Amino acid sequence: MNGVNPAVVYPIRWSMDQYREPTITSDDLILLKKENPFTRFLFCDFNFVSRIFSRRSQELIRAIWITFILGSLLIFFCSLVLSGFDFATTARLIRDTFTAVNGSTRNLTQGFLTLTMAPIAVYWSLDAIFGRRWTYCAGLYNELVKMRITNTPTDRLELYFFNRKEEYLEALIAYDLFDLDLYHQKSFSEFFARVLEKSVKEKNWVLNSFIVDLRSKKIGHDEVKNLLSAYLDQKKRAMESARNRAVTLRHTQTVARAKQHSQNKIKLRGHLAKYKGKKASITVASGQFPGNPKRKTP
Repeated sequence: MNGVNPAVVYPIRWSMDQYREPTITSDDLILLKKENPFTRFLFCDFNFVSRIFSRRSQELIRAIWITFILGSLLIFFCSLVLSGFDFATTARLIRDTFTAVNGSTRNLTQGFLTLTMAPIAVYWSLDAIFGRRWTYCAGLYNELVKMRITNTPTDRLELYFFNRKEEYLEALIAYDLFDLDLYHQKSFSEFFARVLEKSVKEKNWVLNSFIVDLRSKKIGHDEVKNLLSAYLDQKKRAMESARNRAVTLRHTQTVARAKQHSQNKIKLRGHLAKYKGKKASITVASGQFPGNPKRKTP
């Protein structure tokens, strides 16, 4: 029978796909947002918000949500304290508060301006905080890119130290991205996922099992933070070890060059002494020495 039997080819192709190296995606990174449920509820930090809306839309939704939640809590606790912790009186005070707001045009205008300006102020604050955090992480990332482009050494020892320094800076940026809640942003998600994969492999964990546990919520925020912290400490120790090794070897090479230079100077002095002695003996033998030049014969 001519041709290749498909039954022989297809299992091989399937086995290659089966053992293909898995990767962490941006959707997996969003699943890492598992902080305290109360904190996430207070700041409207939910996964579906991060998936559906853009960053500025998220900030606007959170500003309105935070204003509503904090305003409601403030009215409730103030009424509770004024009522002497009597819930029936508290309910009447809250009702009277909103009735007074709706009672006159002036109060209604003040209430409208308050409800309008408060979310704007919260939105501006969230945007300013995000801008400072993003500028800090972007500065570190740009420093890493600049170091890769302009400062790649050619010496083997210097290149080894350079690679350890690069790995440490990558781990530092990834840890800061995670700590500042910027790891799922589009500008840094690919870089963070790559460093997270390295940290998982460095821990001798199976990457596929890590992703499965992450999706089944067996791995949370604290576990990933501890993983990145351990990876950062390891790369810091590796960088310091490489730097000490480079300094020690450089000092050894300097001492060896100085010793060789001293030996060369001694050898050069010996050669000069021999040369001067040989030249002096030739001068005496020929009679050509200062004060008594050899006369020319006619």
